[in-house]
Amino acid sequence: MLFKTGILVAAGAHFAAAIPNGFMIEHTVSTSPLTRDLVEEPITFKDGYVHVPDRPGLGVTVKEDIGNKYRVS
Repeated sequence: MLFKTGILVAAGAHFAAAIPNGFMIEHTVSTSPLTRDLVEEPITFKDGYVHVPDRPGLGVTVKEDIGNKYRVS
């Protein structure tokens, strides 16, 4: 279910920002807890633009308790 997580939204935002003419990203509007609750600082969209974080890595912090709650062995 990685495609529905805040981690993938962050990766997609960074990818689009890093390529020439990157002007569009696709993201989920799911209400899944993996989408909404897995990361501390979700990627924000405002006025038609994505705001790419400048924090290290993908710019998001994974909430380990949420990850562990939905972990599949």
